[in-house]
Amino acid sequence: LHNPTTATPSPRTTTPPPAVAPQDRAAAPTATETYDSLSRNFNGIVSEFTNEMTTGTDAASAQEAVPHIRSLANRLEGLHTAADKLPADLHTNFSSLVTSSKSKIQSAVDKALAIPGVSDTLKPAVDDFMGKLTDF
Repeated sequence: LHNPTTATPSPRTTTPPPAVAPQDRAAAPTATETYDSLSRNFNGIVSEFTNEMTTGTDAASAQEAVPHIRSLANRLEGLHTAADKLPADLHTNFSSLVTSSKSKIQSAVDKALAIPGVSDTLKPAVDDFMGKLTDF
């Protein structure tokens, strides 16, 4: 009978483990994954923008909102490159998302710019944002 506690251990092999393919780059996202990511990012930008439009209740708060609105405009511009690379069907879907958001955005802009003291401060940044939105 074999007693495992007294047996001599087998010698270790010195063979290196099998080579693994380098993982230098992650796999490129699929078109659907890109669309999903763009949609989430776009919806987040729209949400943040409309929130900024509701927080500007006077000249001082409008002034505080301007840097964030400019940042949102830059983020929106950054989505253009990826959106332009979408296949035609997904690009159409994304364009529909943008179009359906425009009325909500415009409504928030109209309300904010109607507040005395807010319009002069916000208008340049809002116009920049709206211009980038129109570029889609």
